[in-house]
Amino acid sequence: MTTLTIAAVVTCMTDAERPYLSACLASLLKQSLPLGEIILLIEERNAWIDTIPEAADARVRVLRRPLAPLGAMRNVGVEAATCEWIAFCDGDDAWSVDKNAGAAATILATQADVVGTDHCLCTEYLIPCCYARARHIPMPSGWTVRRSLLREHPFDGTLRCIEDGEWWQRTAPVSRRRRCKQGMLWYRVRGGSLSDKVPSKRRKHLLVKLMGPWPVRLWTMPLSRLARWWWWHDRYDWVNFWGPLPPEPPVHVR
Repeated sequence: MTTLTIAAVVTCMTDAERPYLSACLASLLKQSLPLGEIILLIEERNAWIDTIPEAADARVRVLRRPLAPLGAMRNVGVEAATCEWIAFCDGDDAWSVDKNAGAAATILATQADVVGTDHCLCTEYLIPCCYARARHIPMPSGWTVRRSLLREHPFDGTLRCIEDGEWWQRTAPVSRRRRCKQGMLWYRVRGGSLSDKVPSKRRKHLLVKLMGPWPVRLWTMPLSRLARWWWWHDRYDWVNFWGPLPPEPPVHVR
């Protein structure tokens, strides 16, 4: 069976991601299909990276760079990687244990250039709220992309936000895209994110507030069916109606 070499590029450029980086890296290090390499991009003046045990793992290569927009940092990671494929992960997100294997299987089955996995929308503490199908623009932490495509069409390093959406639309005519129909990404919705002012992120905050604590979930349960036919139609499903949860990231510290 043909195997793929996949590198993970992790961006953690702000102190606000510090509480979540350990869980992020642990989920990458424990993939059922091991990653070829893990490249961690941090701000050059970072003074706390040595307190993260997972960052000291021999499989993690730490690169210090001046603070720059997220697209520019991802470009640096792509150039530093040696694998044929790139999988991105933000420092505050986490993968299920089979995320890399699921993306690889989808690539081999479809000959895609880009694979986006479904994700589970979570609170800051990884409490699952709802699922999203990767039918529109998947979360970048769920992307696995052919490295040659990223080198030929890099991110716009001047954009302060929505660099992922701009890249996704710009490369649509030149890439084959497929969806990995498994909720293998645990996407945290937290305060203090650089994308908090983007409308789509504000909607995610609203979803988490509606479906976070169990008393509120029970109260809003009847609204979930209506929401699916409103502007969340075909984008989000409450966990209560989709079935079993995906495997949790293999970490104990939330």
